[in-house]
Amino acid sequence: MTGRHTRHIVLTVLAIAVLSAPVYAHSVQLSIRGRLQAHDLTPQQVEKLEAAESLLRFPGPDGQPPLLAYLVKAAESGDLPTQLALANYYFQSSRLASQSPDEAALHNAEVLRWTRMAAEQGHAESMEQLATWYQSGRVAPNDPAESFRWARLYVNALTKALDEADEEDVFISKYKLQVGWGGLVRGWEEGHYPPPEDAEGRSRFGRHYEGKDEPEAARWFRLAADQGHVLAQFQLAGKYARGEGVPQDDVLAHMWANLAGSRADEDARVTLVGGDEAGLRDTAIRLRDLLEVGMTPAQRADAQRLAREWDAAHPREP
Repeated sequence: MTGRHTRHIVLTVLAIAVLSAPVYAHSVQLSIRGRLQAHDLTPQQVEKLEAAESLLRFPGPDGQPPLLAYLVKAAESGDLPTQLALANYYFQSSRLASQSPDEAALHNAEVLRWTRMAAEQGHAESMEQLATWYQSGRVAPNDPAESFRWARLYVNALTKALDEADEEDVFISKYKLQVGWGGLVRGWEEGHYPPPEDAEGRSRFGRHYEGKDEPEAARWFRLAADQGHVLAQFQLAGKYARGEGVPQDDVLAHMWANLAGSRADEDARVTLVGGDEAGLRDTAIRLRDLLEVGMTPAQRADAQRLAREWDAAHPREP
């Protein structure tokens, strides 16, 4: 048996052992892209990503890692860390100055392939990367619709991560979510993305513009409120009560606060000025009751009528 064959067998056994073991013990440093991707991985997946990246650093006589075929097979079977490692490997390869344009294009196609597979498994950083590439035309073809689709999936994944986050992870999850929605707004402003048509997206746009462009914030809140988004209804009530971005109007403020209070779930929460959280239903009802103190009987009657009419025109979901 030749030395080359022996080395290949040893490396193959090493790969199988490293990539299938439940716990990995090594100190190989992740690549820069790998460190970014690790935020959305479990500790075991991080170590597996390190192992896969380390195996891809061994070039063979033909310039390719001897275990590339094995890693490709593992990635095709759905192994997320190996998919990320292959995406990183081909991304670095596509940046080599010695490559021809055709070789770079082939490697970009591999980057896109493995990144998409990782994103389809719910990996948030891969979703964000696809959104960026489809917007910029780098790695992937310029495609605003596809960019928007992945950007929305990214912020949806962050929302889910925030709901499931441990206490120490909440701050960074909130920050990433804010950045994700900020990217969607900028993409819309620059003409890369279509405007959101769903209530949650419109409500998020309203929250983005608060304190920056109050008329624009009120516009997005109104669009979401008309679709039955309870938090947007409460936010719109506050806008009318304070005259922020809209003319001050106690009747409309009462109407929207009344609707929010009647439709909010018991466990729905709202963040108040100062950062404290409170129940959305109780907070909306308190706002409605405070408004009534300064309203005439005719104004209260008008507000209640408007709320009934809106409620009748927008049946509640079962």
